[in-house]
Amino acid sequence: MRACVCVRERVCKSVNVSFFPLYFIFSDLFYPFGNQDIKNPSEDDGSSPVILLEKPFVYFGRVYRKTYVNNNGDLTFDGPLSQPKPSNLQSQLNRDIIAPLWTDMDNTVSGTISYRQVTSGRILLAATDNINQYFPNLNFTASWLFIATWDKVPYYNNLQSSSSYQVVLVSGGSLSFVRKNENHISELWNYYRTFNSTNYFSIPVLDENKLFNSSNVSVSGRWAFRVDGGPQEGNPLTLFDSIQ
Repeated sequence: MRACVCVRERVCKSVNVSFFPLYFIFSDLFYPFGNQDIKNPSEDDGSSPVILLEKPFVYFGRVYRKTYVNNNGDLTFDGPLSQPKPSNLQSQLNRDIIAPLWTDMDNTVSGTISYRQVTSGRILLAATDNINQYFPNLNFTASWLFIATWDKVPYYNNLQSSSSYQVVLVSGGSLSFVRKNENHISELWNYYRTFNSTNYFSIPVLDENKLFNSSNVSVSGRWAFRVDGGPQEGNPLTLFDSIQ
């Protein structure tokens, strides 16, 4: 099985949105989640409603001001995406997608999918430090984060197996980054693609059992990419061999 990164848009149906209790969940690998995160509906192949971004996100030259968190493990910018697996990537070439784990997830029984935006505080400072560590020549200052977390979400028709992972959009000035954090992965298909373009990254790990130990920034389970469309500077893209 597999996981990915890609894009699409349409009118979003009305859904119920709930909030987590007031507490933080900390992990050495994940950014904090759970404290006032907005929770996705418990719906097979469901999505969040449209999320208006508090600051624009530049993705390979395109400026996005909204996104959708899709239950099947991806973010899209032009509308929700219910497709459970990237069975035909050619049909998805007309949209931008960021998919930390694009596969058939099922949060109707257990697991949570949630998101938050950050524009101040210690998480933003931590993101600034992280990006400057991974891309040491940029003198970057983060001004906005979008954090989406899939926490112990099972797979469709396989409730005994679940995955926990997180994708973080990081923006500051004209620079943009995507960070992927993986704690436990049971399937594999990581993918980043841009609209009508050959710009995409796929994580070069074929054994899902080894994914949580993999990295391009020397931190097991963590990957980072610069995605604003600027020069491919810094260790992450230098160490990433499978850009096509």
